[in-house]
Amino acid sequence: MRNLFFQDKDIIFVNNNNENKENILIFAQIESVDQVVSALENKTQIYILCDNIDNDYSSFLTKFRCIEAGGGVVLNNNEELLMIKRNGHWDLPKGKLEKGEVIEICAVREVKEECGIKNIECHDIHTLTRHIYFLNNEWVAKPTFWFNMRCNDEKILTPQTEEGIEIVEWVSRKDVPNKLKESYSAIKHVLRDWQ
Repeated sequence: MRNLFFQDKDIIFVNNNNENKENILIFAQIESVDQVVSALENKTQIYILCDNIDNDYSSFLTKFRCIEAGGGVVLNNNEELLMIKRNGHWDLPKGKLEKGEVIEICAVREVKEECGIKNIECHDIHTLTRHIYFLNNEWVAKPTFWFNMRCNDEKILTPQTEEGIEIVEWVSRKDVPNKLKESYSAIKHVLRDWQ
């Protein structure tokens, strides 16, 4: 199984229909990204039935311009999770990879910039998500590499308002599920162990 995320909707590539899932598209019949997005209208998810998931998923991604990003699943000494509220949705800090930058450096830089903190330790990769969206008359796929991070900074958090960030907050494990109610599906996927 492979996932793509469009707004708050899931596009799930599968190689069989043993579970008799609804909302099935056949990969061989897909002609455009617009066709897939149209199939998502009034649905929260669709399944794309593939002969070969890896090949069909890779082939579908060739229809997009790629913009890589890095982000953090950041914990503090109290085991609280760093979350941001951006444009009305709870999210995790992340941002685009700059030319010549290493993805781990990008992830740490974005967390620091978006939250106004320092003293971040970047550890192993947590997961990878791919969001798709339409920008400047073309379809974009944004793979976001999420890293496990630690922060020992006791400084007051400062949201990067010019990036649409309204709130930056340390969230306890018990409060994360409430925040996820106002999150996009990709963030719910990243934090599936927190729900």
